[in-house]
Amino acid sequence: MEYYDADGIKLREYLDHAVELKPLQSIWLIIDGKEELGNGTGTNFIVDWASMHPIRTPIIESMMAGSSYQMGFSYKSESVVVKECRYGVMSNLQ
Repeated sequence: MEYYDADGIKLREYLDHAVELKPLQSIWLIIDGKEELGNGTGTNFIVDWASMHPIRTPIIESMMAGSSYQMGFSYKSESVVVKECRYGVMSNLQ
């Protein structure tokens, strides 16, 4: 999973090894709220995934929560497929 800043510059890589998930299994990746990289109008993750068998597109979501001056805030974002490879054929989905 690659981590990019609002300018599209790759900042770091998280989970640089494969993680196998069973059906309906999920994992959490927690990034410290004091993360100094990635400030700006948006930060982005690119998640590569693969399956040996046809499956539905995984649900990948991010969630941000915090507080400032006794005011709480939170939001979530759902993933968008950027590139897809089926049976060895690459296609751009834009």
